[in-house]
Amino acid sequence: MSAQQHAHESRKRRRLPDGEDFEELARSYPAFARELQATRAKQKQQGGSFSSVVTQEFNISLTRALIHSKFGLVLPSLPLDRLCPPVPNRFSYVEWLQQDLLPLLSETNDYFDTIEPLVHRGLDIGSGASCIYPLLFAITDKEYSMIATE
Repeated sequence: MSAQQHAHESRKRRRLPDGEDFEELARSYPAFARELQATRAKQKQQGGSFSSVVTQEFNISLTRALIHSKFGLVLPSLPLDRLCPPVPNRFSYVEWLQQDLLPLLSETNDYFDTIEPLVHRGLDIGSGASCIYPLLFAITDKEYSMIATE
């Protein structure tokens, strides 16, 4: 079995939709429901697009709800004064690395073909308060090992 076949067979993917259903998410996550309601009220009051009135609190509650609903992870808190990662964007990047880049690198180096099972190690420099990339790598594939630094 090639490294690429092994990598594809071993991964358990969790698909994130292109557009998350906020109403469905709000039914399951009260903190997100409150922020969604407040953001919609602000949009109605100020006019303009929904994204123009989104706050950091909204982003944090959305991130926590998505991380829990899609991956079963509980982020107890995310600081208001730190960047809040957009989960679908970060997940797409992790998935691209896992599906396309890492298997390609493994197949171009004979050394990787001798290691069973295939193990990838990564280093996230400047991981931020959420450690989003190491968390997504760890939860999507047990063959990945990550070191996170800030």
